[in-house]
Amino acid sequence: MRHQPSPRSARVWIATDPDHTARAVVLARIALGSQGIRVGPADLPTPQPQ
Repeated sequence: MRHQPSPRSARVWIATDPDHTARAVVLARIALGSQGIRVGPADLPTPQPQ
């Protein structure tokens, strides 16, 4: 990603286990936010136990 200029409207959606989402988003914002890339959690349905 460093070798390519990032467009101003670049976005990354984080999809992971709900228990890890907050931490993953914070780390991605630290790593990618300085490059102008917006990061947020993906709104995925949570599987319900049967």
